[in-house]
Amino acid sequence: MTTLVVDELLTSFTQPIRFKQRMLVASIKLHLYLHNMPAGNFSFIVEKEGDSYAAFNFSSNSLRASFGGTKNYLHVFSPFVFSTPTVFDRGDYVFRLTQTGYNYSTTSFLGWCKDFGGVFGGISDPNAGFTDYPYSFRIIEMKPREL
Repeated sequence: MTTLVVDELLTSFTQPIRFKQRMLVASIKLHLYLHNMPAGNFSFIVEKEGDSYAAFNFSSNSLRASFGGTKNYLHVFSPFVFSTPTVFDRGDYVFRLTQTGYNYSTTSFLGWCKDFGGVFGGISDPNAGFTDYPYSFRIIEMKPREL
């Protein structure tokens, strides 16, 4: 059995991340949950040292359409693709999910899934609660082909 742990977006989410090595990033995928079709616009922002490093805007409709869907409920790893691969130097970054023109409702909301499955090792503390887990994301790195 799989558990899906979701935090509903109220105003914004932040997920700190530390790059331990320099990476050439093609895209970042967030594990998002769409419950019905909330109105408003959303932004996924990558920040470094408080400055915006990259930003992507989307709506419920564009999220659903990008997966060729017609359903009002989905949870997917939604890719945010850089127009050209972007270098992320070593250091601390923040992934931020924000909204404008959106009002949370129990019947219509956007959520960011937690990495409850522990793909990257999870949390070793057996007393950790669901809310202690990081938000789920994937970084797609570009590496040169070796001939």
